[in-house]
Amino acid sequence: MNSDRRILVVLGCLLSMLVFACKPDPIDSDTAMDEGTPPDAGVAGDPLNCGEDNLNCVGPLQIGTCIDGECQGRLTECYELGASCAAICAEIDASCEASCEGVVAFGWAAPSKDEALTNCGLVIEDTQTPLAITCDAELPFSAYPAISCCCKLP
Repeated sequence: MNSDRRILVVLGCLLSMLVFACKPDPIDSDTAMDEGTPPDAGVAGDPLNCGEDNLNCVGPLQIGTCIDGECQGRLTECYELGASCAAICAEIDASCEASCEGVVAFGWAAPSKDEALTNCGLVIEDTQTPLAITCDAELPFSAYPAISCCCKLP
């Protein structure tokens, strides 16, 4: 009986050593940065309860994120004229940015201007197009009669 117990203890010790030997090394933060982790990426939070004020960051097209307790860009209402997204965002005391699914704006095209504005206002997803433009670019209203810009409120 005593030898059976010793065998179990020895097997238990060997198993413990094996488990700890196979455990991965802790991640070195300097190494993680070298391997592609973006610096100052920020900490993502709950976009429905962001920051101390529990703000809802989610807007049209279900776009909206919370980073470091601040809402990032959200889409504006639908515009049918305007010089650029930077100008439209400035009108609402916000800044233009490409944090809405990685783009500055979305456009809605339809057979008529009224239909495009309606689709944009109702946020009909399968009728929108992400626009590959910059904040200062002239808005392409001839191709997309309704456009919604990505703006971040201060």
